This record gives sequence, structure tokens and C-alpha cells, in this order.
Amino acid sequence: MPPSRRSAASRSRYAGSYGTAVDALALTRRPLLSAGIGAHPTHSIHQEQAISKGFDAMRPPISAMYAATRIISLTTILSCVLLLGSVAAILADGMRDDIGVSDIGIVLGSKVLPDGQSSARLRARLDRAAELYQRGMFRHIIVSGGFGTEGFSEAARMADYLSMHGKVPRASLILDEHGDTAADTARNAAAIMRSHGYRSALVITQYFHISRSRYALRREGITGVHSAHARYAEARDVYSIARELVALPAYWLHSP
Repeated sequence: MPPSRRSAASRSRYAGSYGTAVDALALTRRPLLSAGIGAHPTHSIHQEQAISKGFDAMRPPISAMYAATRIISLTTILSCVLLLGSVAAILADGMRDDIGVSDIGIVLGSKVLPDGQSSARLRARLDRAAELYQRGMFRHIIVSGGFGTEGFSEAARMADYLSMHGKVPRASLILDEHGDTAADTARNAAAIMRSHGYRSALVITQYFHISRSRYALRREGITGVHSAHARYAEARDVYSIARELVALPAYWLHSP
């Protein structure tokens, strides 16, 4: 082949190869550009700014987060203050005896041991009632309680303890064997008092139980209510105080 024709053919093949390579590069670059790879630097900056704005839109404003944190903190503090204030009020009310001459004394029942003996908590209530009886604060006592899981009548065991130890004459004791709760005791005691023409009462129970017991009696129409707490405390009182924090508001909410 003449030299001129060889040169033309070589140039033609070179041009064809170059065109194919350019086309291949264009096909390869197109999806990369669409994905943002290899684009102009200003394009990448704009894309990053757009992504950042998207995340900022999803993130709550700092002022809103700060306000929510403050509200949660204040709510927690107020709840703690309210809780501590309620505990202090129950303790202060229960420890501050309001002893006065009354028509009748009312002792709320408590646990009887499996052997039929009164528990230390119950004995403390009965001893305080006997002390006040001997001081002339009342002439009759209602011993109120239900039947525990041990199968004993709390009221009967309470009467036995007071009379057998010579603390209170049996004739001065009135049994209420259906005082399963403070509300039951108040209801039954109010009926007994009305039947005897009694108007005032002195309730004896644990210090944490005084507020609710006195309120229950007043709710049943007994306006002259005095109180005295048993001189006894134990670790279980923590649970009992917590229970009163729930029981007292429930009494108020269900008041007629």
C-alpha cells in the first residue's frame, strides 16, 4: 500500500478508537455526575448545604429542647416537694395528740399472730387506750377489727388483752368484729355511738393512720373527734406511710 494511503488508514483507525474512548468516558461519567461524584466543587458544597438543612429541619430547635428540659426539671422538683410536704403533714398530724375527754374511745385493730396473740403494734394501741381510760378520758372503748388470715377475730383478741390484764373492765368494752378497714370502723363506730347517744370519740391508732381515721369518723357525722397515737414504730412504717399518701387522696375524692 502506498505510504499516503497507509497514513490515511491509520488516521482513520486512530480517529475511530479516539471516538470510542470518548463515548465510553462520557457513558461512565454520566451516572457519576448524577450521583454527585466528580461534579464541580461548588456543586458538592451546595449538596452538603442541602443535606445539612435537611438534618436541621429534623432536629428540634435548641430553644424548644431547653424549654422542655426546664419543664421536666421543674415538674420533678415540684413533685418531690409535694411528696415530702405530704409526708411531713401526715407525720406532724399523727404525732401531735389531741387528747380530750370523750364519750367513747375507739381502737383500730391490727395484726394478730398465728398463735392468737396480739402483735406488738396492736398491743401498743391497746396499752395507749388503757392508759387513757385509766386517766378518765372515756368510760367505754370500741375495739374494732376484722378476721385476719390467721382466722382470729381481732376485736375479740383485743378485748381479751385489755380485760385479762386488768387494764379495762370487760363491761366497758364494745366489740366491732366487722372493722375490716378504717372506713368500716368509722361507719360501725358511728352507728354504735348514735345508738348510745354518744357525740364525741377519741381514736387510738398508729401515728401514720391518725389523719385518715379521724377524717373517716368525721365523714360519718362524728364532729367531736380527738386522737392519740400508739407509742410504737417499726421499719414497716415506711410502707404504711406510702400507703397513706395514696389512701388519703382517695378518701377525699370519694367524699359525699
